[in-house]
Amino acid sequence: MVAADGQVFATRRVQDSFAIVEVAGYANVGVGFQGSTLTRTNAEGIALLPRLLPFQRNSVRLDPTELPINAELDSIELETVPPLRSAVKITFPVRSGRGALIRIVFDDGEPAPAGAEIELVGDKKNSS
Repeated sequence: MVAADGQVFATRRVQDSFAIVEVAGYANVGVGFQGSTLTRTNAEGIALLPRLLPFQRNSVRLDPTELPINAELDSIELETVPPLRSAVKITFPVRSGRGALIRIVFDDGEPAPAGAEIELVGDKKNSS
């Protein structure tokens, strides 16, 4: 058992460095490094990632195919350099995006040209 960051994780013996990975609100997302998925996030979006290499760069990566299509991330990969036999916390800031596929047709039946800009009434941002 590992107790870290207010969570308790059932795991095999942890002898190396490890990370607590947070993808808040996104359950069952694959997390890993060195090209392998080693664990999955729990119901709260938190995972224990074992076997990190101490004092070296570890590129921790999410499996983007397991996130919903409306999830927006700055990056699916973050680097960390953990101390020996210690934990680090890695937080992937995920935002819930808004996406839509729309077809705009003018009154004369012609479609809007490619690259046309639209404005959502009541929205503070303009979209293109």
